[in-house]
Amino acid sequence: ALQTSHTVQNGLGISSDGAMYSLTATDRHAVMAKNRIRRLTIVECERLQGFSDNYTQIPYRNKAKEDAPKSKRYEAVGRAMSINVMEWLGTRIQMVHNNEI
Repeated sequence: ALQTSHTVQNGLGISSDGAMYSLTATDRHAVMAKNRIRRLTIVECERLQGFSDNYTQIPYRNKAKEDAPKSKRYEAVGRAMSINVMEWLGTRIQMVHNNEI
């Protein structure tokens, strides 16, 4: 069950007005399946942001991309902006600029 919070910026579900709090690189992301909670995989997080699979798998500190630390990959996804949301916002701004809305 989602909790209601008025004081925590990024953490406890939804506010009383129905707005969802945003997630950050330090949040713990999980899903519930068959009455068990599991952490989202990095690929699931990448897909939620609109990235291709393994988009964040890049060389890190002279290590091969296959050895990229998962913590840095989760951080990169958490700090990113969702492609779909940014595209929608850009389109709306352009429509306002062109006096279409």
